[in-house]
Amino acid sequence: MHELNALSVPTQSFSKTVPLFESVQNSVRERLHVLDERSEQFVQRTDARREALLQSLDFFKNAVGAFERLDEFDKQLQSVVAGVHSGQQSLSPRGQTRAVIEESLIRLQRGAEECAVSSIRDGRLLLDRVGTGPGTEGVQQCV
Repeated sequence: MHELNALSVPTQSFSKTVPLFESVQNSVRERLHVLDERSEQFVQRTDARREALLQSLDFFKNAVGAFERLDEFDKQLQSVVAGVHSGQQSLSPRGQTRAVIEESLIRLQRGAEECAVSSIRDGRLLLDRVGTGPGTEGVQQCV
């Protein structure tokens, strides 16, 4: 029986230990709550960054396509201009060839505007979304 008494915990020391344990438990809970909030913010920022990078990738793919189409339009324009200057395109009295040339020029202008405007619009939307800070220089140059 004497051994049993030696193992018993005095109630006075137990009553001091419980508030200390509760204090430590509350402190751990607060820290876990802060950690949980920071983790959630990190995930949100990471998701936003991923979305911005994907949008940037799409912008650059579209911009490269627009530059390629603009190069094609430029070649076609040079061909029309070279034909006019070299005399290959003779103007008839009714102006049919002139009308064909004007129609070609208008078509080329519209095509160039369409591909450039959509890329510029996409670039501006991207810059509005992410700002113009470090890392956006390439988009700013393209726009």
